[in-house]
Amino acid sequence: MVTPFAPDGSIDYDVAQQLAKFLVSEGSEGLVVAGSTGEGSSLSDPEKLNLFACVAEAVTVPVLAGSTFANTQQSVALTAQVKATGVAGVLATTPAYARPNQAGIAGHLGAIAESTSLPVMNEALSDVRNSTTLATSSGRPRRPRGLDLMMSAMIGWRDSSRAFIGVSLTPGETDRIRAPFAPHGAHRR
Repeated sequence: MVTPFAPDGSIDYDVAQQLAKFLVSEGSEGLVVAGSTGEGSSLSDPEKLNLFACVAEAVTVPVLAGSTFANTQQSVALTAQVKATGVAGVLATTPAYARPNQAGIAGHLGAIAESTSLPVMNEALSDVRNSTTLATSSGRPRRPRGLDLMMSAMIGWRDSSRAFIGVSLTPGETDRIRAPFAPHGAHRR
């Protein structure tokens, strides 16, 4: 969902509620607020928390809060406060621009998940998709996509108590995720 702004540059919370209601009336079954592809990275923590609360209050569908940043500590601090806003879950992104390795992605997403009792949906940002170099079985290096790194971390977590509920995918990536999670009840919606 886009974030509506007033002419003075402040968030227009009344219009945000109207927009959320409109999106639901038009068939949206859930909303992501302050997500990774919008203006979420430009909002302050208090603005985000107020936006999460006003949208969650306005609709009955699940609302996911985009409460993460490239900075793990900042992501953890904000995510720990999100439950009080009434949202249904959190959208956790891989660190943008930092190009972390697999351990870095696992540490970042794991710390976020441990900071909340809410369900967490993970998303691999596009600039992480071409990040770290790994060796293949042939010994030749290749650059795995962010989804590869994130999937490796999540496969390790699938039997743990972490509250990961899904992965945000781009078209063409659904088949790559189905196989590793199929034995554990994952399904395509």
